[in-house]
Amino acid sequence: MDTELSVRSAHGSLPWVDHGFTMAAIKEWREAQHAKGLPNSLGDFYAAHDLCFDCEGHGVQMTGWTQPLPEEVRVAKELNVERLPLYSVCETCHGTGRAPRSEWRKTDCPERPR
Repeated sequence: MDTELSVRSAHGSLPWVDHGFTMAAIKEWREAQHAKGLPNSLGDFYAAHDLCFDCEGHGVQMTGWTQPLPEEVRVAKELNVERLPLYSVCETCHGTGRAPRSEWRKTDCPERPR
């Protein structure tokens, strides 16, 4: 059963894009690339799969913390937190979770020219 995931924003909920890759799959890809002597950084994985590195392929970025809304108080208490994370649409991919490396705002390798 597919469940659509969402996160909270200042203007309601936003969809959380599932890029479909598990940590194990990412690790396997990187190890295979390394064994072939090919580029294998995490950024190389994101670029090879056209995923947005800025939001890690999820279409949203955490931008801060806020007090829970009245309907969120129970959840905050269950989590034993006073504030809940707040997200916004990724400015790089505009919520799609996909962006070419040339559009990324952060870099995976500071020494690598962009």
